[in-house]
Amino acid sequence: MNWAKRVVCFLAFAISGSNANAVQASVWAGCGSAIFEKPPLIETTKVLFIGEWHGTVEIPQFVTDMTCSVLERGAKVHVAVEMPADWTQALQLFVTSSDISQNEKVLFELWNRLASESPDGRTSEKMWRLIVQLKQFAQRHPGKLSISAFDSRPWEPRAPGEFAISDIGMAATLTRQIDESKSNFAIVLTGNLHARLLPNTVSFKPRPMAYLVSTARPEWQIQSWIVSGKRVSFWGCIERCGVQTLPAKQVTEVVNRIEIFEKMSDSGFSGRIFLGDISASLPFDPKTGKTRENAELKAPPPRGALAPLVSGK
Repeated sequence: MNWAKRVVCFLAFAISGSNANAVQASVWAGCGSAIFEKPPLIETTKVLFIGEWHGTVEIPQFVTDMTCSVLERGAKVHVAVEMPADWTQALQLFVTSSDISQNEKVLFELWNRLASESPDGRTSEKMWRLIVQLKQFAQRHPGKLSISAFDSRPWEPRAPGEFAISDIGMAATLTRQIDESKSNFAIVLTGNLHARLLPNTVSFKPRPMAYLVSTARPEWQIQSWIVSGKRVSFWGCIERCGVQTLPAKQVTEVVNRIEIFEKMSDSGFSGRIFLGDISASLPFDPKTGKTRENAELKAPPPRGALAPLVSGK
Protein backbone atom coordinates (compact mmCIF):
# COMPACT_ATOMS: atom_id res chain seq x y z
CA MET A 1 0.00 0.00 0.00
CA ASN A 2 1.49 3.39 -0.95
CA TRP A 3 1.82 6.23 1.54
CA ALA A 4 -0.98 8.26 0.05
CA LYS A 5 -3.33 5.38 0.68
CA ARG A 6 -1.93 4.67 4.12
CA VAL A 7 -2.66 8.24 5.14
CA VAL A 8 -6.35 7.35 5.16
CA CYS A 9 -5.65 5.60 8.42
CA PHE A 10 -4.83 8.89 10.13
CA LEU A 11 -8.45 9.05 11.22
CA ALA A 12 -9.33 6.19 13.57
CA PHE A 13 -12.39 3.93 13.95
CA ALA A 14 -16.11 3.82 13.10
CA ILE A 15 -18.00 5.49 10.31
CA SER A 16 -21.20 6.80 11.84
CA GLY A 17 -24.60 5.37 10.97
CA SER A 18 -25.53 4.60 7.39
CA ASN A 19 -24.32 7.86 5.90
CA ALA A 20 -21.01 7.00 4.21
CA ASN A 21 -20.19 10.69 3.88
CA ALA A 22 -20.47 11.43 7.61
CA VAL A 23 -17.62 10.49 9.91
CA GLN A 24 -18.07 10.35 13.68
CA ALA A 25 -15.36 11.14 16.22
CA SER A 26 -13.60 8.43 18.16
CA VAL A 27 -10.51 8.25 20.35
CA TRP A 28 -7.04 7.18 19.27
CA ALA A 29 -4.77 6.61 22.26
CA GLY A 30 -2.45 9.54 22.95
CA CYS A 31 -3.94 11.86 20.33
CA GLY A 32 -6.92 13.52 22.02
CA SER A 33 -10.53 13.16 21.00
CA ALA A 34 -10.94 14.66 17.51
CA ILE A 35 -9.77 11.57 15.60
CA PHE A 36 -11.78 10.11 12.75
CA GLU A 37 -12.26 7.08 10.55
CA LYS A 38 -11.08 7.56 6.98
CA PRO A 39 -13.34 9.95 5.06
CA PRO A 40 -14.24 9.03 1.48
CA LEU A 41 -12.09 10.62 -1.27
CA ILE A 42 -8.99 10.97 0.91
CA GLU A 43 -7.24 7.88 -0.43
CA THR A 44 -4.96 9.72 -2.86
CA THR A 45 -4.86 13.13 -1.16
CA LYS A 46 -1.47 14.62 -0.33
CA VAL A 47 -2.61 18.03 0.93
CA LEU A 48 -5.53 18.98 3.15
CA PHE A 49 -6.51 22.64 3.60
CA ILE A 50 -8.49 23.55 6.70
CA GLY A 51 -10.37 26.82 6.21
CA GLU A 52 -10.69 28.47 9.59
CA TRP A 53 -11.43 31.60 11.51
CA HIS A 54 -8.26 32.75 13.24
CA GLY A 55 -8.34 33.04 17.01
CA THR A 56 -10.25 29.97 18.21
CA VAL A 57 -9.66 27.17 20.71
CA GLU A 58 -11.20 24.24 18.88
CA ILE A 59 -9.68 24.58 15.39
CA PRO A 60 -5.97 24.46 16.40
CA GLN A 61 -6.88 21.56 18.69
CA PHE A 62 -8.40 19.71 15.72
CA VAL A 63 -5.14 20.22 13.79
CA THR A 64 -3.15 19.02 16.81
CA ASP A 65 -5.17 15.81 17.10
CA MET A 66 -5.13 15.16 13.36
CA THR A 67 -1.36 15.63 13.16
CA CYS A 68 -0.84 13.29 16.07
CA SER A 69 -2.96 10.59 14.47
CA VAL A 70 -1.20 10.79 11.10
CA LEU A 71 2.17 10.51 12.83
CA GLU A 72 1.01 7.56 14.93
CA ARG A 73 0.19 5.76 11.68
CA GLY A 74 3.78 6.19 10.47
CA ALA A 75 3.45 8.92 7.84
CA LYS A 76 5.80 11.86 7.39
CA VAL A 77 3.73 14.99 8.02
CA HIS A 78 4.14 18.65 7.13
CA VAL A 79 2.12 21.34 8.92
CA ALA A 80 1.85 24.78 7.28
CA VAL A 81 0.48 27.78 9.17
CA GLU A 82 -0.54 31.27 8.07
CA MET A 83 2.33 33.11 9.73
CA PRO A 84 4.89 35.40 8.03
CA ALA A 85 6.94 33.23 5.69
CA ASP A 86 10.23 34.42 7.15
CA TRP A 87 9.27 32.66 10.39
CA THR A 88 9.79 29.26 8.77
CA GLN A 89 13.35 28.69 9.95
CA ALA A 90 12.55 29.82 13.50
CA LEU A 91 9.48 27.58 13.64
CA GLN A 92 11.33 24.58 12.26
CA LEU A 93 14.22 25.02 14.70
CA PHE A 94 11.84 25.49 17.61
CA VAL A 95 9.87 22.37 16.73
CA THR A 96 12.78 20.05 15.87
CA SER A 97 15.86 21.32 17.73
CA SER A 98 16.99 20.37 21.22
CA ASP A 99 18.50 23.87 21.75
CA ILE A 100 15.36 25.12 23.45
CA SER A 101 16.43 28.38 25.09
CA GLN A 102 17.87 30.14 22.03
CA ASN A 103 15.10 29.01 19.70
CA GLU A 104 12.45 30.07 22.19
CA LYS A 105 13.98 33.53 22.43
CA VAL A 106 13.91 34.06 18.65
CA LEU A 107 10.35 32.82 18.26
CA PHE A 108 9.14 34.80 21.29
CA GLU A 109 10.42 38.00 19.67
CA LEU A 110 8.76 37.25 16.33
CA TRP A 111 5.50 36.20 17.97
CA ASN A 112 5.24 39.22 20.27
CA ARG A 113 6.10 41.67 17.54
CA LEU A 114 3.32 40.35 15.31
CA ALA A 115 0.93 40.21 18.29
CA SER A 116 1.71 43.85 19.08
CA GLU A 117 1.48 45.24 15.57
CA SER A 118 -1.31 42.99 14.26
CA PRO A 119 -3.11 41.33 17.18
CA ASP A 120 -5.31 39.04 15.13
CA GLY A 121 -6.06 35.45 16.02
CA ARG A 122 -2.94 34.04 14.43
CA THR A 123 -1.05 34.85 17.64
CA SER A 124 -3.70 33.37 19.93
CA GLU A 125 -2.91 31.30 22.98
CA LYS A 126 -4.23 28.14 21.32
CA MET A 127 -2.06 28.68 18.24
CA TRP A 128 0.96 28.87 20.52
CA ARG A 129 -0.15 25.67 22.24
CA LEU A 130 -0.37 24.03 18.81
CA ILE A 131 3.27 24.94 18.07
CA VAL A 132 4.37 23.58 21.47
CA GLN A 133 2.49 20.33 20.93
CA LEU A 134 4.04 19.94 17.48
CA LYS A 135 7.42 20.15 19.18
CA GLN A 136 6.41 17.30 21.48
CA PHE A 137 5.28 15.24 18.48
CA ALA A 138 8.58 15.89 16.68
CA GLN A 139 10.48 14.57 19.69
CA ARG A 140 8.29 11.47 19.75
CA HIS A 141 8.64 10.91 15.97
CA PRO A 142 12.15 12.05 14.95
CA GLY A 143 12.42 13.07 11.32
CA LYS A 144 8.69 12.64 10.70
CA LEU A 145 7.37 16.18 11.27
CA SER A 146 8.17 19.50 9.63
CA ILE A 147 6.54 22.93 9.81
CA SER A 148 6.52 26.07 7.70
CA ALA A 149 4.91 29.51 7.51
CA PHE A 150 3.68 30.63 4.11
CA ASP A 151 2.31 34.18 4.41
CA SER A 152 4.66 35.91 1.98
CA ARG A 153 2.54 39.01 1.43
CA PRO A 154 4.05 42.40 2.28
CA TRP A 155 2.39 44.56 4.86
CA GLU A 156 -0.26 46.77 3.27
CA PRO A 157 -1.46 49.57 5.55
CA ARG A 158 -5.25 49.37 5.70
CA ALA A 159 -8.14 49.26 8.13
CA PRO A 160 -9.03 46.09 10.07
CA GLY A 161 -11.18 43.76 8.02
CA GLU A 162 -9.73 44.70 4.63
CA PHE A 163 -8.00 41.97 2.65
CA ALA A 164 -5.28 41.59 0.05
CA ILE A 165 -6.51 40.66 -3.41
CA SER A 166 -3.74 38.34 -4.54
CA ASP A 167 -2.85 34.94 -3.07
CA ILE A 168 -0.34 34.21 -5.82
CA GLY A 169 2.75 34.71 -3.66
CA MET A 170 1.39 32.62 -0.82
CA ALA A 171 0.48 29.80 -3.21
CA ALA A 172 3.98 29.77 -4.72
CA THR A 173 5.60 29.81 -1.27
CA LEU A 174 3.40 27.02 0.08
CA THR A 175 3.87 24.81 -3.00
CA ARG A 176 7.64 25.09 -2.71
CA GLN A 177 7.57 24.35 1.02
CA ILE A 178 5.46 21.21 0.59
CA ASP A 179 7.68 20.01 -2.25
CA GLU A 180 10.79 20.54 -0.12
CA SER A 181 9.28 18.83 2.93
CA LYS A 182 9.26 15.42 1.19
CA SER A 183 6.17 14.69 3.30
CA ASN A 184 3.55 12.04 2.70
CA PHE A 185 0.79 14.32 3.90
CA ALA A 186 0.48 18.08 4.48
CA ILE A 187 -2.04 19.91 6.66
CA VAL A 188 -2.49 23.60 5.81
CA LEU A 189 -4.25 25.77 8.38
CA THR A 190 -5.42 29.06 6.88
CA GLY A 191 -8.28 31.53 6.78
CA ASN A 192 -11.22 30.17 4.85
CA LEU A 193 -10.96 32.75 2.06
CA HIS A 194 -7.53 31.35 1.16
CA ALA A 195 -8.67 27.71 1.41
CA ARG A 196 -11.19 27.73 -1.46
CA LEU A 197 -10.62 25.39 -4.39
CA LEU A 198 -12.68 27.38 -6.90
CA PRO A 199 -11.97 30.87 -8.27
CA ASN A 200 -14.35 33.83 -8.09
CA THR A 201 -16.23 32.64 -5.00
CA VAL A 202 -15.48 35.96 -3.26
CA SER A 203 -15.47 39.20 -5.24
CA PHE A 204 -12.27 40.62 -3.72
CA LYS A 205 -10.31 37.34 -3.85
CA PRO A 206 -10.77 35.97 -7.39
CA ARG A 207 -8.01 33.33 -7.19
CA PRO A 208 -7.62 31.86 -3.69
CA MET A 209 -4.38 30.24 -2.58
CA ALA A 210 -5.78 26.68 -2.45
CA TYR A 211 -7.15 27.02 -5.98
CA LEU A 212 -3.78 28.20 -7.26
CA VAL A 213 -1.92 25.36 -5.52
CA SER A 214 -4.39 22.79 -6.84
CA THR A 215 -3.95 23.99 -10.42
CA ALA A 216 -0.16 23.93 -10.06
CA ARG A 217 -0.14 20.44 -8.51
CA PRO A 218 -3.25 18.57 -9.70
CA GLU A 219 -1.57 15.26 -8.85
CA TRP A 220 -1.86 16.16 -5.16
CA GLN A 221 -5.66 15.69 -5.33
CA ILE A 222 -6.09 18.47 -2.78
CA GLN A 223 -8.97 18.47 -0.32
CA SER A 224 -10.22 21.60 1.43
CA TRP A 225 -12.55 21.44 4.42
CA ILE A 226 -14.30 24.47 5.85
CA VAL A 227 -14.86 24.63 9.60
CA SER A 228 -18.42 25.04 10.82
CA GLY A 229 -19.98 25.43 14.24
CA LYS A 230 -23.28 26.05 15.99
CA ARG A 231 -22.11 29.00 18.08
CA VAL A 232 -18.90 30.62 16.85
CA SER A 233 -16.71 33.15 18.61
CA PHE A 234 -13.19 34.06 17.53
CA TRP A 235 -10.62 36.76 18.18
CA GLY A 236 -10.15 38.99 15.17
CA CYS A 237 -9.82 42.55 13.96
CA ILE A 238 -13.00 43.52 12.10
CA GLU A 239 -13.70 47.21 12.65
CA ARG A 240 -12.12 46.64 16.05
CA CYS A 241 -9.84 44.01 17.59
CA GLY A 242 -11.61 41.71 19.99
CA VAL A 243 -13.88 38.71 20.36
CA GLN A 244 -16.14 38.45 17.31
CA THR A 245 -19.36 36.44 17.42
CA LEU A 246 -21.24 34.94 14.50
CA PRO A 247 -25.02 34.32 14.59
CA ALA A 248 -25.82 30.93 16.10
CA LYS A 249 -26.96 28.23 13.68
CA GLN A 250 -30.04 26.13 14.38
CA VAL A 251 -28.47 22.72 13.93
CA THR A 252 -28.56 19.41 15.75
CA GLU A 253 -25.32 17.92 14.40
CA VAL A 254 -22.95 15.84 16.47
CA VAL A 255 -19.71 17.53 17.50
CA ASN A 256 -16.55 16.48 15.62
CA ARG A 257 -18.24 15.33 12.46
CA ILE A 258 -16.63 15.42 9.01
CA GLU A 259 -18.77 15.56 5.91
CA ILE A 260 -17.23 14.98 2.48
CA PHE A 261 -19.31 16.61 -0.23
CA GLU A 262 -20.31 14.54 -3.26
CA LYS A 263 -19.36 17.51 -5.41
CA MET A 264 -17.51 20.75 -4.76
CA SER A 265 -19.60 23.32 -2.90
CA ASP A 266 -20.40 26.64 -4.57
CA SER A 267 -18.00 28.32 -2.15
CA GLY A 268 -15.13 26.05 -3.23
CA PHE A 269 -14.86 23.43 -0.49
CA SER A 270 -14.75 19.66 -0.78
CA GLY A 271 -15.81 18.96 2.79
CA ARG A 272 -16.79 20.39 6.14
CA ILE A 273 -15.73 19.91 9.74
CA PHE A 274 -18.47 20.53 12.32
CA LEU A 275 -16.96 21.32 15.73
CA GLY A 276 -20.07 22.31 17.69
CA ASP A 277 -19.51 25.42 19.80
CA ILE A 278 -16.34 27.25 18.75
CA SER A 279 -14.82 29.61 21.30
CA ALA A 280 -12.36 32.49 21.07
CA SER A 281 -8.68 32.25 21.96
CA LEU A 282 -7.05 35.58 22.80
CA PRO A 283 -3.69 36.96 21.62
CA PHE A 284 -0.94 35.51 23.76
CA ASP A 285 2.52 36.44 25.03
CA PRO A 286 4.49 33.17 25.23
CA LYS A 287 7.30 34.86 27.13
CA THR A 288 5.10 35.81 30.09
CA GLY A 289 2.45 33.16 29.59
CA LYS A 290 -0.32 35.77 29.64
CA THR A 291 -3.04 36.69 27.18
CA ARG A 292 -3.33 40.17 25.70
CA GLU A 293 -6.93 40.84 26.67
CA ASN A 294 -6.83 44.52 25.72
CA ALA A 295 -4.89 44.15 22.47
CA GLU A 296 -5.44 46.92 19.95
CA LEU A 297 -4.16 47.46 16.44
CA LYS A 298 -1.07 49.68 16.51
CA ALA A 299 0.24 51.90 13.72
CA PRO A 300 1.44 49.69 10.82
CA PRO A 301 5.18 49.03 10.55
CA PRO A 302 7.14 49.89 7.40
CA ARG A 303 5.99 48.15 4.21
CA GLY A 304 7.38 44.64 3.99
CA ALA A 305 8.13 44.36 7.71
CA LEU A 306 5.26 42.06 8.64
CA ALA A 307 2.48 40.03 7.15
CA PRO A 308 -0.77 41.99 6.75
CA LEU A 309 -3.75 41.97 9.03
CA VAL A 310 -5.89 39.12 7.72
CA SER A 311 -8.46 38.09 10.29
CA GLY A 312 -12.13 37.24 10.32
CA LYS A 313 -12.03 35.41 7.00
